[in-house]
Amino acid sequence: MPQWPLKVLILSSDPRNADRLRLAQEHRDLQIAIRGTRSASALDVLNEPSCRYSDITAALDRFGPHILHFSGHGGENVLYFEDVQGTAKAVKKQALASVLSHQKELQLVVLNACFSLDQGQAFADAVGLAIVSEGSILDQDAIDFSREFYTALGYGQRSYIETFERAKAALEMTGKMKVHLLQRETPGVQDAPAHSFFAPGG
Repeated sequence: MPQWPLKVLILSSDPRNADRLRLAQEHRDLQIAIRGTRSASALDVLNEPSCRYSDITAALDRFGPHILHFSGHGGENVLYFEDVQGTAKAVKKQALASVLSHQKELQLVVLNACFSLDQGQAFADAVGLAIVSEGSILDQDAIDFSREFYTALGYGQRSYIETFERAKAALEMTGKMKVHLLQRETPGVQDAPAHSFFAPGG
């Protein structure tokens, strides 16, 4: 069960050399949805917009989130953050999961990005639970899922699993996004070598 009050940290990344995403719309809809829920005052949503790869650990330490939500682009084995020029920088999923395994407060990772099912189990093993997407996803489906999930969470009295199932059922009425909730299978992940944190290129 969620341990209230909850802090949600959104890491948003929309590199200028990638297809543009409606991240501001996702954040707006999420905030509006939460505002009217029973537990709105106990659900603090924090946003790190245009998140650079160098911002990740600082944001985690500064905010100490219970839920980490990534909104952006994903690819095979990587998530795309930004560099100092605002262009895409690939961060290996396995290495990021290793970083997250050291966050004591973290209960759930939500990867609202294409191809996030790939290596998604590493995130579940690192923190306990991970919500990931299968294949390519439409921008509107990603926005809709965020709204449904955090609305269900904001009304409280549901476990993360029940909240996920409620949001997934709502999304299936109109969307094509295939989402999965993964649970920990092993007690943790091994620390990745320092050189493997960032994928070459991007």
